[in-house]
Amino acid sequence: MSNSPINVDRLLDRFEYDRPFLQELFGIFLESMEEHLGVLDQANNQHDAIQGREAAHIIAGASANVGAEAVNASASKLESHYISKDVNAAAKELVRLKEECTKTKVFILDYLKTNE
Repeated sequence: MSNSPINVDRLLDRFEYDRPFLQELFGIFLESMEEHLGVLDQANNQHDAIQGREAAHIIAGASANVGAEAVNASASKLESHYISKDVNAAAKELVRLKEECTKTKVFILDYLKTNE
């Protein structure tokens, strides 16, 4: 198993080797991820479980679309913590989610740079 946050070969196979589409999808994912991480920070600071759940759900879905499995797993856990209104567990999971998002962002930016 690869240590890459995303299995690009699997994605390319899924999208019939349409590299321009994959590059566009990655760009959209990065924008959405950044936006919703900001929303999660705000939700965490305000102890807003509803806003946190919604943002975590969006990141979980978007990460599933690009095959970012670690981001998806963490965002799904975070969503569950918000559903159960466990803001302390949510705050801890948000730290893990940010770490996974950073790894994934670095990977995607490197992929986009080397596949221009």
